[in-house]
Amino acid sequence: ILIARGHMYAGDPNEAADLLRSVLSDAEPTHPLRVKAEEMLAYLSQLSDVKPNVVGVLLPLSGKFGKFGHLCLNSILMAFRAFAEMPERAGLANYRIVIRDSGESVETAQERFEELVKEEKVIAVLGPLLSKQFPGVAAKAQEFGVPLLSLSQRVEASLLGSYIFPVALTPEQQIESIVSYAMESRGYQRFAILAPSDSFGDEYVNLFWDAVEKSGGSIVGIERYEPKATDFREEVKRLVGLEYLGARKLEIEDLRRRQEKYAATLKVKGKLRQRLLKAYDPKGLVDFDAIFIPDDPATLGQIAPTFAVEEVQDLPLLGINTWNTPEIVQRAGKYLQKSIFVDGFFATSQNPKTLEFVQNYTKYFQSTPGTIEVQAHDAASILIDVLGDEPPATRSRLRERLLQKENFTGISGNYRFTPAGVAREAHLLTVKGNAIIELSDRK
Repeated sequence: ILIARGHMYAGDPNEAADLLRSVLSDAEPTHPLRVKAEEMLAYLSQLSDVKPNVVGVLLPLSGKFGKFGHLCLNSILMAFRAFAEMPERAGLANYRIVIRDSGESVETAQERFEELVKEEKVIAVLGPLLSKQFPGVAAKAQEFGVPLLSLSQRVEASLLGSYIFPVALTPEQQIESIVSYAMESRGYQRFAILAPSDSFGDEYVNLFWDAVEKSGGSIVGIERYEPKATDFREEVKRLVGLEYLGARKLEIEDLRRRQEKYAATLKVKGKLRQRLLKAYDPKGLVDFDAIFIPDDPATLGQIAPTFAVEEVQDLPLLGINTWNTPEIVQRAGKYLQKSIFVDGFFATSQNPKTLEFVQNYTKYFQSTPGTIEVQAHDAASILIDVLGDEPPATRSRLRERLLQKENFTGISGNYRFTPAGVAREAHLLTVKGNAIIELSDRK
């Protein structure tokens, strides 16, 4: 019975049910476990009953995250060409989409997922979106043997199973892209980190540090600051060697002698005199090629000028997808001309698929799509592609088709499906003048 629950069959209830039927056919009618086994067989049969043309959608459609769920739903409906004015696509009219509101809690998401599987008999599920709901839903999907194309950005590697396909750009994938480009295309080898001292900062510090060391680079400085801090002078001074000037005693004494000698020759007074003499103040010592700052535009807008105040110029800053917003240019644009950051979508990309999607989304919803809309559309498009005109009869066969597909080109780049998970590309970005642009010299 334990084997028949499917744990030895990668979550495939069909195989587990077949095994249990075989066991029951050989068992004595009066065997003490026969009733229990028959109950389990009925349970497994319920899970293996599938309608190949029915697709489940599990998104937060109410509560404080409802607006994000509806944005994803817009894109999914677009992919299935659910609007009367959209051109027909062969086969899509034969599919039925069943939508469930995952709410805000883990329990609600699990309940709605079970409804999609047991009552609606969906062949696969698109969702969930909320990171906190992913572990619970993923566990159910793996147990039931249901392909899950997750839209959650944060996924726990330990919870990934053979039926779980995360489509969203994860923190790990962001860091891999940034580090790879910084080291291979820019030749950077030595890095510093300036990050908030909370769980968000911990995650990105660990990921970045591991990726740099794995690629043969080194972390030569790290400073943490309190979340929501507004003054970063002390952290910046420590990173550039201005906090512990006692260790630079000989250098400072030499600068002071030169300053006094120069002062004796000056004829000017007031602010101009002070400015000229300031040239002999000790300068920051930057012994790293770039600095990684995983935070939002508001915080970066206060950190970046602090380096300039300490006369650290043209320092390459590395960031994450939270940087991909016009706000970053307004707050810190002039300090980010050598920056590298990443996102799963770049609205002004000249990729034909991107151009078509942005144009259509704007037409139907009168707004410009963002990353979550694109990822939802890509997830739905991948599923449509593998279902094809003749969808597989079982969920395990659908899983096999996903793995056989291997490569899929979406709006946000290329996806590669493997038994170990989903590998995907990201858009590498920087700031040029007053605009965010895509880096073109990636290897």
